[in-house]
Amino acid sequence: MIIFYRFLSILLFPFLFIFTFIRILKKKENIRSSIEKLFVAGKNNLHYPIWFHGASIGEVRSVFPMIKRLLKAKLNTNILITSTTLTSSQVVEDKFKNEKRVNHVFLPYDINFLTNLFIKKYKPKIAIFIDSEIWPNFIIALKKHRIPALLLNARISHRSFQKWRRIKNTAYKIFSYFDLIISSNQSTMENLKNISIKNIEYFGNLKLLDLNNNNELDQNNKIDFKDKKVWLAVSTHPNEEEFIINAHNEILKQIPNLITVIVPRHISRVNSIAKYLQNREIKYQTISDMKNIDLKSKIILVNAVGKLNELYNSCKTVFIGKSLEKNIAHNSGQNPIEPLKFGCNIIHGPYVKNFEETYNLLGKYKLSQKVTNTDELAKVVIVNLNQNNANDESKINLLKEEAKNIEIKVMTLLEKYVNAI
Repeated sequence: MIIFYRFLSILLFPFLFIFTFIRILKKKENIRSSIEKLFVAGKNNLHYPIWFHGASIGEVRSVFPMIKRLLKAKLNTNILITSTTLTSSQVVEDKFKNEKRVNHVFLPYDINFLTNLFIKKYKPKIAIFIDSEIWPNFIIALKKHRIPALLLNARISHRSFQKWRRIKNTAYKIFSYFDLIISSNQSTMENLKNISIKNIEYFGNLKLLDLNNNNELDQNNKIDFKDKKVWLAVSTHPNEEEFIINAHNEILKQIPNLITVIVPRHISRVNSIAKYLQNREIKYQTISDMKNIDLKSKIILVNAVGKLNELYNSCKTVFIGKSLEKNIAHNSGQNPIEPLKFGCNIIHGPYVKNFEETYNLLGKYKLSQKVTNTDELAKVVIVNLNQNNANDESKINLLKEEAKNIEIKVMTLLEKYVNAI
């Protein structure tokens, strides 16, 4: 199966130019990301002994605390961070813009000759993959070059595991190439043990670590909404905006000075949401700069990335999307840690499969509320807006202690490999 995958990936390489061009047209890639993915053409040729890879924003953010600790411990060591999305690139580069030892490039496509070029160019001595980023050609190339590979916050859903189980021998070979796997949840650990993988540890979800990453908490970076009552719906997916807007209309009956801010997960959808609002004759505003908010608007559509921290700082009632649509229940849920860090009251739907243990933990501390329909959403938002309080700081601090304990345990294992460089 691995041989077939390696052959097929080479065969499909010419078609990746077409695929990438289509993604450029859809604004999911730019010239730089395309060149780096297709040609391993990063901006410098420095050696990066420590290499972290995460697909998108949530994955790379989860290891920021560890990277900061490694930068302090390894004063003369460069660290490479790779990801696959434009938004994650922006987040990494903003975070480490003043740190010359950290570089971000886009991960090349998982094709044999590209993986070897990448390793030859950057010369990593340890590779750390995050979450469900499992690329066979990269993993095989690392094994061939005797470079330790670690998988942090490993997440394999039940659905993915069923696919892996059909090719059990291949799955065993790929996962056994990892020198260490730290699972994000109990079910992933059990799934991997079912295919005879033994080098697994579980301490808790690494994305909790971001709770203690407080650099973004600028209390002066707030939006002045005057006398308006404002709530925020973030990371919304198709059909969820209808729930949000219906809830908005219900809330409006009791809170006439209401503003609902919607930040879709993919800003390419803003135009279609705007058209839906037009059809329902709702006064809205589309903005990319928070300074230009029109307080006469009932709904604000945010058409830009990188604005969430400012909004979390200003709105303490937050609904997190990708949680109301049953059609995507198998791949549902978004990370609630970032708004929680700002003391926001978290509301979510019933479908949170990808972050089930995180939401269960929040539920245990009564830091989040689950809603299943428009009426429930409206009622919870009304209560939160009338109370006008941030979330319980003492409970958040207890969760921060759990995160700190996870970080210490993970760093203890990670340093064993890093110190061997």
